[in-house]
Amino acid sequence: MEFLYGVLLVFAIIIGIASFAYTQIAIVDSETEWIVDRLGKDRVLKEGINRFIPMLDKKVAEVDMREHEVDPPKQDIVTRDDVRMEIDVIASIKVIDSLKAIKSIDDYEKAVKSSVATSVFNILGSMELDDIQKQVGSITSLIAKETEKESMRWGIKIVQVSIENMKRPQSIIDAIEKEKAAEHEQRSAVLKAEGEHKVHELHTESEKVLIEKRAEATY
Repeated sequence: MEFLYGVLLVFAIIIGIASFAYTQIAIVDSETEWIVDRLGKDRVLKEGINRFIPMLDKKVAEVDMREHEVDPPKQDIVTRDDVRMEIDVIASIKVIDSLKAIKSIDDYEKAVKSSVATSVFNILGSMELDDIQKQVGSITSLIAKETEKESMRWGIKIVQVSIENMKRPQSIIDAIEKEKAAEHEQRSAVLKAEGEHKVHELHTESEKVLIEKRAEATY
């Protein structure tokens, strides 16, 4: 019996030494997380020092947890009042659940780009051009909110959406320029009329003063 205990003790010591020999220390960089597979079960290694066993652990992905930008492709949309526009937006995102971001979808950045594009198409397509131009700030917030409804399933927060460029049809641009030119001409005409009226008033006042002085001279 004592011999058996001795054998078990030696065996335990050997296993302990072997485990220690195969155990490494993994240092995960700041603002980074590792997704590690251990015998079919996933776990997350946070930034700092972590235990990593090469015989059991396999690094599946390294996730940057910092806020960064994704740039969806430009989109052609048609507004509610049938104006065709080219819209270019950019989104700032942040991974808040690295395991979801890697395991719940094949490519989370590609998925976010697609979701942003869909939100842009649906929201701007339901508005008229004049409202879009007046409500740019609230529109970008609405796009971010709508996109996040889906992106949170992938562990992604939409920090901000910005409209980089909003290209209107040349006919609309020409019409706006003509309107501005007409407004400028109208203001110029008003100022000219006011100036002429002022000159006329001064001339009338001068004649009145001259007549009064002549009348005084006759007495």
